[in-house]
Amino acid sequence: MIHIKDLSYRIGGRPLFEDADLYIPEGHHVGLIGRNGAGKTTLFKLICDELQPDAGEIMLPKHWRIGLVSQHPPSGDRTPLEEVLASDTEREDLMQELNKTPDPMREAEIHYRLIEIEAHKATSRAALILKGLGFSDEDQLRPLSSFSGGWRMRVALAGTIFSEPDLLLLDEPTNHLDLEACIWLEDYLKNYPKTILFISHERSFLNTVANAIVDLRNKEFKLYTGNFDTFIRTKELQEGLEEAERTKKETQIKHMQVFVDRFGAKASKAKQAQSRSKAIDKLKSEMKEESNEKSFTFKFMFPEAPVLPPPIVTVHQGVLSYVPEKPVLQNISFSLNPKLRLGLLGSNGNGKSTLAKFIVGNLKLVQGDTHRDPKLKVGYFEQYQIEALRDEWSAYDHLNELWPQKTPEQIRSRLGQFGFSGDRAFQKVGVLSGGEKTRLNFALITCEAPHLLIFDEPTNHLDMESKEALATSIKNFKGGVIIISHDFDFLEKTVEEFWLIGQKKITPWKESLKAYRKYIITQGDNTPTKPEKVKAKNNAEKGIVEKRAKELEKKIRQLHAEKKKIDNQLADPAFYANASRELQKIMGEKEAIDLEIGNLEEEWFSLQGDEG
Repeated sequence: MIHIKDLSYRIGGRPLFEDADLYIPEGHHVGLIGRNGAGKTTLFKLICDELQPDAGEIMLPKHWRIGLVSQHPPSGDRTPLEEVLASDTEREDLMQELNKTPDPMREAEIHYRLIEIEAHKATSRAALILKGLGFSDEDQLRPLSSFSGGWRMRVALAGTIFSEPDLLLLDEPTNHLDLEACIWLEDYLKNYPKTILFISHERSFLNTVANAIVDLRNKEFKLYTGNFDTFIRTKELQEGLEEAERTKKETQIKHMQVFVDRFGAKASKAKQAQSRSKAIDKLKSEMKEESNEKSFTFKFMFPEAPVLPPPIVTVHQGVLSYVPEKPVLQNISFSLNPKLRLGLLGSNGNGKSTLAKFIVGNLKLVQGDTHRDPKLKVGYFEQYQIEALRDEWSAYDHLNELWPQKTPEQIRSRLGQFGFSGDRAFQKVGVLSGGEKTRLNFALITCEAPHLLIFDEPTNHLDMESKEALATSIKNFKGGVIIISHDFDFLEKTVEEFWLIGQKKITPWKESLKAYRKYIITQGDNTPTKPEKVKAKNNAEKGIVEKRAKELEKKIRQLHAEKKKIDNQLADPAFYANASRELQKIMGEKEAIDLEIGNLEEEWFSLQGDEG
């Protein structure tokens, strides 16, 4: 269980939590929600002792292991599979000690513990997790140094959930994933046997994984049982009651104000008038605080360009490739209308971003015919653009570079439409949050009034209000929109048709997005299956299976040799002359060896069965 009592914490004098209490029973999967800057990530740091509270305490069971995904992705020559296996430090330490210890009794203890933690299933389980998070069979054996930072963050996530901590802390775990990997992760985590506390702004993820919601609001925690949809229904009922209470307070203020206005100047009523005046101030203060919490509304305002005649882009029998002999997409034919609302589906590496780059104009066909409206302007959003923003520049500086012909008033007006009004326009980018940088990038990519907007994972780092505002702006935009996103709910709100990108081709997806979710879970490339029901071939590539089988054969031979030595020892009558204590130790070793041989042979036979 997690017990937070009277927690207070301030940053720069601003209180994030004040006398906050929270109790989470063991085994719960709890979604932590709240606006950007409310203190969600800070709470994680307090739980992990990276920060110390100003007051109060956070109590956890002493034996609990806490798992938090590192913000620094792993690197080096190890493969993703090796890195994930190494994340189970107990198993790693036991394996190393097993190879070094000269003590037979300790060796027997280690064998027992390895059997207890099912170490013989570690390789297949690690491969399952990596496969689910999008690593192909070949990828699992490549060195980490050959992967981008985003993919190495996936390895860090895989390692954390593989180690099965008692408390799993996940801070926006889907930010580096595609839709397919998100669906797999949802399915995996909903069956996680221990406690999860996770931060997410994604409705689908919250609905699938969470059985409770903690709302961080007004510097305190409020726990709601049920998933996110249940929380919303409960919250709406509460807000109805709060609105009734607000109306009651307004009526009270009016009545008391009449008294103060009428009798405030009379000496005989001065005390009562003063008392009512204080009560009015208190009620107004309460109402102001409640209003501030609800007053945040935000709208993105994308500029409108004249609508172009259809089609704006056509392709016939096209081939897209970075290396001529390795096509990413081939024999593709399509046309785009100027008002399309298109979502691209398919696992990472299948060509979604490649297709987007071609439509933008950053990549040419290596074969086939294409026509593009010469007036077409495209606004293109992708994550690397945020990383390329200059920390020492302000939002004003960035837009001024793209709009040198505009006046300062026009630049500031434009930035205000994306949440950078007043002095915020001149804050250095280095101090902005991820969500603020994303909003700035929206302002930059749309400054020339594009006819077509292409968004590649636009919702990373956006809170729910900002995502809702973005979805509304996309619906109101008169031009065309193409979206690549892992956010199931966001896609449902913004997209009218889907293309499935895979096997080097484009296939229109005629069914619903919910049907696609089912397709991924039951038939897709990253089929998520419960760990205890997965066989090795479903989890790992053939090379991993063969390597594991050879490891098992070698270990089984070694154990049989050890067992033979013990049997020979036990068969020697001279051994029993003075071996009462020694006999007990030897029999314990023999029992442990027999048990381990049985487990290893069971795994070996399952591998052979899968290959057949």
